[in-house]
Amino acid sequence: MLILNLIWIIFKRIVDMPSLNMMYFDFIFNSLRVGLVFLLLTAHRFRNFCGLTRFFICVTSMLLIVVLGISSTFSNIDRTACEVLALCFFISIAIPLSFFGTAKLIKNRYRPAVFVLLLALFLFVLCITFMIGYVVTGVIYSNVMPPIVPTLLQILMIGSVLSLVIYLINLPFLIVGFVVPFYRKRICDFLRLQTNIEVENSLGLSA
Repeated sequence: MLILNLIWIIFKRIVDMPSLNMMYFDFIFNSLRVGLVFLLLTAHRFRNFCGLTRFFICVTSMLLIVVLGISSTFSNIDRTACEVLALCFFISIAIPLSFFGTAKLIKNRYRPAVFVLLLALFLFVLCITFMIGYVVTGVIYSNVMPPIVPTLLQILMIGSVLSLVIYLINLPFLIVGFVVPFYRKRICDFLRLQTNIEVENSLGLSA
């Protein structure tokens, strides 16, 4: 957490951004951090639910944290605040979806290095898809077609930056979760990741 805060402080000093916009990004950062801490501490309690239910619980929990944060942080909901809320809504879906999707890609095996690498790819695809949907929605509402090549480059750039930011926020929590046995048990239970020993035992029992 301290390292994550230090990285965020350095990022804010490097990026020259108006104070109001930085306040919105501070809100997004803090909401993500609180949401991930909540999931890390409580995820094991939902291990017996089906995958869709666990995903819904994750998304709902993070959205509740975002809504509570908005109600306590912003007195007036303007257009920018609505855009921040939409971004937080996407991130609240993207993080659990990337976790469950990556777990399925590695066939629910406990492979931390592979999980971390595939998570980056999964987040990149999700963020690019989100940016495409955002642009298409804007075109439909404005009825104005923007230049194709600059728009594609902008989608690629913003999607890459967004996926990198979400990934870097997730990474410290994943490292703690995979290194510290107390949290590793929780993550493995929640995502139903099996170690090699557990897989061998299950195969032995089925045989």
